[in-house]
Amino acid sequence: MIISILQGEKNGLLGITPELVSVLCQNHHTVLIEGDSDHKDRKLYLTVGAYIINTKEELLDRGDLILKKEPILFQDIDSARGEEKIFFTTIDIHNKKLVQKTL
Repeated sequence: MIISILQGEKNGLLGITPELVSVLCQNHHTVLIEGDSDHKDRKLYLTVGAYIINTKEELLDRGDLILKKEPILFQDIDSARGEEKIFFTTIDIHNKKLVQKTL
C-alpha cells in the first residue's frame, strides 16, 4: 500500500511520527511525505525509509491512503485521481457539498 502524508497548510507539520513511519516501512508499505528533503525535520523520515515528495498533487495521485492532519479541501479531492482512495482526515460535517464530494 502507498501511504501519502500531507503536511499542514498553516504550520507544515505532519500527522505522523518518524517512529510510526518506520513501522509502516518495515511492514512493506511505501510512505510518501510532503515537503522538502533538505528540511531538517524531513530528513528524519528519510532515514526510516520514507520518500519525500515536493508536490501535493503527486502525493494525492499516487497514494492509496492519504493522511492529513488538517481538514480536507475540495482541491485535495480533485487532485486525488485514479482508483479508490482512502482519506484519513477531519472534515466539516456542516459543509454538505464537501461531505458529498468526499463520499
